[in-house]
Amino acid sequence: MSGFEVDVDRAHQAATVSLPQAAFHLARPASLLKQHEGLHRDGGESLPALDALQVTYATYSDNLAARLVDAVGIIHETAQALEKIVLLYRRADGQG
Repeated sequence: MSGFEVDVDRAHQAATVSLPQAAFHLARPASLLKQHEGLHRDGGESLPALDALQVTYATYSDNLAARLVDAVGIIHETAQALEKIVLLYRRADGQG
């Protein structure tokens, strides 16, 4: 096999189904990671060590959520670009 070959139907499937599904599944935990529930002892009493842990975890989960949101955006942009490439290939082949 020589040259460059593209399975246009498979690329279209990736652009319209696979990549959007991956983005959807990554976006779901991002919203959960942004929710912070406090941990307090009975009576609302807090402990300095527990407070420090909560701040550390909140920072970690916020950063992880931000990275997931960025990844979702990149996946959507990739899907859109791939769909445009598929349309270009189909036009070049006289299919669209």
